[in-house]
Amino acid sequence: MQNKNTKILLILFLGILLGISSSLGDVLPFGSALFIIGGFLNTASFWSLSSFLIGTRFRSRKNSIVAAVGFLVLSIISYYVFGYFFGNRNEVPIITLFIAAVSWIIISLFIGSLCGLAGRTARFTKDLKKRMVAVVIPMVIIITESIIAMLQLIPYLSANSSNYIPFGVLVSLTLSALLTPFLIFRNSRIALYTMFLGVIVSIIGIFFLIILSRT
Repeated sequence: MQNKNTKILLILFLGILLGISSSLGDVLPFGSALFIIGGFLNTASFWSLSSFLIGTRFRSRKNSIVAAVGFLVLSIISYYVFGYFFGNRNEVPIITLFIAAVSWIIISLFIGSLCGLAGRTARFTKDLKKRMVAVVIPMVIIITESIIAMLQLIPYLSANSSNYIPFGVLVSLTLSALLTPFLIFRNSRIALYTMFLGVIVSIIGIFFLIILSRT
């Protein structure tokens, strides 16, 4: 019990640090490496991967969801609170910040619950099919978001060399997603099958979003 509570408290503390780090990134020079990295700390990809990894730390479905959601919610709250008192958001009306925070918290409830439970399922469930699907969930979110962002960024790489920084971060996120099955499954064949499944679903999602954006 004490070990579980310690893990949860540590995760919640890291969530606060994440929010503060992201908020600090906003006041750094626009386009700088730390500014760009700070922006990626609040992407669906980073949220999904973090929640998934947190979920792998708990056997209990309840604890995996609570810890992942709590991590994201505290990150959002600390982001706006720190930004208001110490960052560049003190000129924004409080009601505007409140609405924005609530909107992101609602999103975090979905991502945290889904990916936190997926992480728990991937590590502790004995059903192989369920484990494979659980690993695919964060993979698809990360790969889809990263590839779409890279496609949007490619035309601007030659115009400004600083654009290679976010491009490199996106590539790193994609590689992290592709390697996730190999960190979960000891059987390399199953990990490879899971990776291919994630890639196929991601490609379908990318084409769907591209077509949707053009309609």
